[in-house]
Amino acid sequence: MGVGARYDRYRLTDNSGLSYREDDVSPNIDAEWAVTDSVTLSAGHARAFRGPKAHDAFKLEGAANSPDLRGEQARNSEVAARFEQGPWQLSAELYRSTIDDVIADPLGRPTVYQNVGDLESDGYVLSVDYQWEALSAGLSFHHNDIELNGQPLTVYEYNGIGNTIGDTWAAHVDYQVNNDWQIGWRSQFVEGISDLETSVGSISKPGYGVHDAYVRWLPTSSEDLALTLTVNNLLDKQYLDHASNADFEHIPGYEGIVGLAEPGRDVRLGVNYRF
Repeated sequence: MGVGARYDRYRLTDNSGLSYREDDVSPNIDAEWAVTDSVTLSAGHARAFRGPKAHDAFKLEGAANSPDLRGEQARNSEVAARFEQGPWQLSAELYRSTIDDVIADPLGRPTVYQNVGDLESDGYVLSVDYQWEALSAGLSFHHNDIELNGQPLTVYEYNGIGNTIGDTWAAHVDYQVNNDWQIGWRSQFVEGISDLETSVGSISKPGYGVHDAYVRWLPTSSEDLALTLTVNNLLDKQYLDHASNADFEHIPGYEGIVGLAEPGRDVRLGVNYRF
């Protein structure tokens, strides 16, 4: 079991001459219990306070703070279970995060940072891994619901504080060919979202699947020198990551509002030398 606390003290005078003075204590507690040699349970809860902060340099002259701006209060709770037996490892995690008095610059002008409401993020992660001699493989599933004031969150409306992402599957396979060579494959599949309601209209987020592969070689049979050839987005998929800005172009008045597509096939050679 672990218990801790942090004291935060914020003092800010912005470029408009407004002053903010806030402080608070952020406690945390976590515990882990080995039920058997194969089963482990864990749980934790943490709170965090963040007061008003200075803006990035390029926003100082074009943005202002609300005179009654308050600090944010975050709470995060999670419970998890892990099972290990022979070559198998299974795990499950359930979490909930909330932020009261979220600070953001909502859509529209003028640009004023203000407390826009309360954020809730709930989700769970399931995973299974298998190790057999030189072969290892794994599969995970992540589901998340994130809302601000009870409405689905989008990165465009609230200047990047969060985004709604479809259910995500991730898989990997790694094989140690011999002492000098290792190969591997990574895949991510994100399920599409239809009719996501926003303050300016309904949008959709198409699903996508992306694959990466790598080859790792130790020329001297030592970890002192390693060469890794990686190919990201192996199949050259064109897609909008759900974590980026969505496509609003079909909504009248929002032509041109669309995120940038992720990079296409990306080939990299990395050299790691340790001395």
